[in-house]
Amino acid sequence: KLNPPRLKNRIRVFEDSISLELFHPVKGVNIRFTRDGLEPHSLLSPLFQGRTILKQTSAIKVRAFKTGWLSSDVTTLNVYRSALKPDTVILLSRLNRVHPANGARTFFDHELGSFNANSPAWANNWAGFIRNDMELLLQYDDPTQISSISLNTLIETETSIFPPTSIEVWGGASPANLKLITRQRIDLPSVYRKPYIQLFDCEFESQEISWLKIIAKPVMRLPAWHKNKNKPALMLIDEILIN
Repeated sequence: KLNPPRLKNRIRVFEDSISLELFHPVKGVNIRFTRDGLEPHSLLSPLFQGRTILKQTSAIKVRAFKTGWLSSDVTTLNVYRSALKPDTVILLSRLNRVHPANGARTFFDHELGSFNANSPAWANNWAGFIRNDMELLLQYDDPTQISSISLNTLIETETSIFPPTSIEVWGGASPANLKLITRQRIDLPSVYRKPYIQLFDCEFESQEISWLKIIAKPVMRLPAWHKNKNKPALMLIDEILIN
């Protein structure tokens, strides 16, 4: 049985566009892919030929095929568009001592974390919050049209790592004159699951903004079904995408 194809792109967060690079160690393998959520078909899905340009955040499902071999499992590979990096980033809240990452720089350094606990990316790239909100203040030197903000999070229910309960986006012309743009409530896990990474999107009507404030609220009391019920959960975030 073939192992799944891998993403060859070293950088997976881009500003304008990215050329998709897929790799498989077995020679002569056909890599089929989809971008519509369907599983790749051995004949009907596009054949990867190295000429695919992506201009939006994309979840690409890939599968390897070769005559005489069993096809690989389907795997999902993600690339992320973040076109509007702020000029100033101020972290207003306290990071968890065990997960400081790179401080305020963590959220816009294009370095993604992993859900493999043995990987340096797991230990070094996730910014952690426990018992307090994440509050991030962002400034654009020139007023900028913004219509979406996304948070990339790690969820590992077994070890009490949960997504935020809600995300708030505030905006305005100055820090003293911010108005609530949108608030998104998050559906929390209700059972134990294998570790996974999830992007939470907050979309709103495009508007000109000089200052942004993003607030993500962690779980303060784990639910009754969890072995650590009533204790606080850890919230891990590595990248914030603004478009």
